[in-house]
Amino acid sequence: MTKNVLAIGVCLVVVISGCSFWDNSTTYFNTYYNAKKLMNETEEEFGYHDEIVKPPAPRVVVPQEPDIVLEKKTGELPKYLKDFQIKPEKLQPVQVKVDSIIIKGSKILAIHPKSSFIDGTLFLMAQAFFYRSEWLPANIKCQELIEQFPNSSYSPDAHLLSSKSYLMQQNIPKANTMLSRTVDVAWQQKRYDVLAEAFRLQAETALDQQDVDAAERPYRQAIVQTDDNVLKARWQNELGLLLYRLGKFERAEKELAKVQSFDPEPVYDYESRVYRAAALMRTKRYTESAAMLDELEKSRKFDDYNKMGFITAERMNWLRITGNNDSLKKMEMYADTANVNSSAVLAANFQTGMKLYREKDYTNARKYFAKARTKRTPVFDGASLLFSLLNQREEKQMTANLYEQKLATPDSTTNRDSIKTALAHVIFELGRVHEQLGNADSATKWYLYAADIAPVADTSRAQYLYNYARMIDSANTESADSIHQIIFDKYKRTQYGRVSQVRLGYTNYAIADTVRDVFESGMHLRKIGSYDIAMKQFHRVADEYPQSKYAPQATYLIGWIWQEQWKNRDSALFYFSRLVRYYQESEYAKEVYYAVVYATTNNTKDSVAKPYDKPNNDSKDSTKHGELQQQPNQQPMQPDQIRDILKRGGFQRPNNPVSMNPIAVPNENQVSIPPPPQGSNADTVKPGNKPMPQDTSGKKPK
Repeated sequence: MTKNVLAIGVCLVVVISGCSFWDNSTTYFNTYYNAKKLMNETEEEFGYHDEIVKPPAPRVVVPQEPDIVLEKKTGELPKYLKDFQIKPEKLQPVQVKVDSIIIKGSKILAIHPKSSFIDGTLFLMAQAFFYRSEWLPANIKCQELIEQFPNSSYSPDAHLLSSKSYLMQQNIPKANTMLSRTVDVAWQQKRYDVLAEAFRLQAETALDQQDVDAAERPYRQAIVQTDDNVLKARWQNELGLLLYRLGKFERAEKELAKVQSFDPEPVYDYESRVYRAAALMRTKRYTESAAMLDELEKSRKFDDYNKMGFITAERMNWLRITGNNDSLKKMEMYADTANVNSSAVLAANFQTGMKLYREKDYTNARKYFAKARTKRTPVFDGASLLFSLLNQREEKQMTANLYEQKLATPDSTTNRDSIKTALAHVIFELGRVHEQLGNADSATKWYLYAADIAPVADTSRAQYLYNYARMIDSANTESADSIHQIIFDKYKRTQYGRVSQVRLGYTNYAIADTVRDVFESGMHLRKIGSYDIAMKQFHRVADEYPQSKYAPQATYLIGWIWQEQWKNRDSALFYFSRLVRYYQESEYAKEVYYAVVYATTNNTKDSVAKPYDKPNNDSKDSTKHGELQQQPNQQPMQPDQIRDILKRGGFQRPNNPVSMNPIAVPNENQVSIPPPPQGSNADTVKPGNKPMPQDTSGKKPK
């Protein structure tokens, strides 16, 4: 019995093993082998295209400028990612093969899900999707491989391809995480080729994110980890060029010199030699630099690269740095004929323009920037920007001179305010150009000039004042705050007024759109004790909108603040007199009428409240009248309290107080109330119809 069971078990093992062997065999020979063969043929075609159709060429590398962006970031992918993208003309010859790989891989996953080639199939499909620029499907297949087969020999490749897919989708955080995992997996499986590529991508990503320190470290790690001297030479060259681009010329020269100790490809060999010579001249080792350039020019193996103008460009840089201007002019004339439209020569012209630009020789600098912007190079954006700014500077200056000549010429038919408005705008634009050129002092001067010359009614003046305040803020914060106060007071409706409001800490109650809003904001500010701002709001209502129904109460409250809060009785009498004079029909004028009459006819200087005091000892209303006398340590009375006390004191509002005879003034030192015209009505008062008296009797105590 035992022998029978054992025999059956052996048979089952043989059958199962045979089935597994059969499944793997049919999978490999029917589909997987063909899919892998197609992938090899595809990559061979790509290599042929890169080598024959578009051979690599030396790059133009220019040291960064501290204040000028030489190459702007665009919505396009960075160059190191563009190299991963298969162009349509490159994919077209193998399009059918790539599609077949995906089809065969789908068959394997559907028909042979238990075979030993699933991990390889997933990676082949991920590669095919990546070559078709389908980043999301490629990443999905990589993630399936990583999750299902963490120990697969394809795992490092899948991690790296997943990282590239995230980078192509511009998902930088996930790409950085996946690159870190790639380093761990590649190190575990001793895949130094994958490890070196992961380090390079980390460096390129960090450099694209302007993180220089993080960019340098992965290059060094890549050089140490790889055993391939060709790759070592490539990464060593990249490290040297990175340091050269950052202006660290001594370190760049040392790193570029190490490239020759490996096995560099021709293009990287040439780049390392050219830019090592460039670094030497920038560290004042002129003799060594010139000798290296002579050696490169005589080398026959670099003839194709020399024809691109790299040696000519570096000789131009050498002459510029050593100050040999006469020879530089001759070399420039030679380059214009021998190396027409050379990217390297255009970059050298830009660097000559930058030297003149730093020396404030804008006229000659603009000529070199004009040359440098004729072709897309690493300095194209910087040259275009500076050329445009220098053009604008000249145009704005000429336009401003014309407007100033018009202002200097008297002409009765010319609207001087319109000329000043146009001139101020041009002057402001000139200041902005100088600020972009890095001339902060000149920009500050032009902003102030624009604000001074612009008419007060021009709301653009708020922008001029704001920019002037911005320029002086770091050196003189107090003056900047004063400018912001002017902006808020005069131009609070503009966007710059709102910025000034926030800076000064004013609430929205300090701003109102309609007369009602202005008045209500003043009422709110009075209640919370912000009498300064409340007074401004009441003045806006009384002075700018005298025909409004809120003007009488606003005038009344102005007088109340002067008397009860600031203890200036003369100023209070002035505004109560204005109330009686111009708004005789209002209830507020009728309630203060007798008080104003008493104060003016009795030459009272102590208090406006004295008209409400007891006129004589025989008055039957002496107690009630005396309630209005301000007592020591007494809280200031509110307007409603004053009205109630007046009513209890027996004062009756006259039906038409303005119909009374003119009030006699005892002497010329007293404040007088001129009689209002007969039949006047506060509702008919328009701005400008009646001149409002100005308060000269007192100032708010500090």
